[in-house]
Amino acid sequence: MLITFEKILFLKTIPLFDGVPESILCDIVEQSNDITAFASSDIIKEGDMFTSMYIVMQGLITVCKNGKNVAEIRQGGVFGGVYAFAPCISEFTVTAKEDTSLLQINSDTLYSLVNDYPDVAKALISDICVRLRKAEDICL
Repeated sequence: MLITFEKILFLKTIPLFDGVPESILCDIVEQSNDITAFASSDIIKEGDMFTSMYIVMQGLITVCKNGKNVAEIRQGGVFGGVYAFAPCISEFTVTAKEDTSLLQINSDTLYSLVNDYPDVAKALISDICVRLRKAEDICL
């Protein structure tokens, strides 16, 4: 498990947090949850309520829909942003492909962050739009 300082340094490498001061990154880390998922364990199951954004700090996860792999997310990857803003029942199962550590950011923390840092909101919106376009391509 990483200590707070290491987590802050890690967050600084993620484009979503470009320009966010270290003091705010420290607040995010302190308000977030550390999640450890062992290989083959589910992080989110289809049918679960999905309410947070997650950052893969270490490891690899797979995202499946109806039993079909639709994505792999590695260290530094972010998922669930749309669910943090609009919680709902997950249509996906997210599984650790190997031992994985994640940072879980709840919706209150995320809303506070985007209120204070419009650039983070822009980055999140851009990320969500890219994912939606990819999903449309899969469905078309």
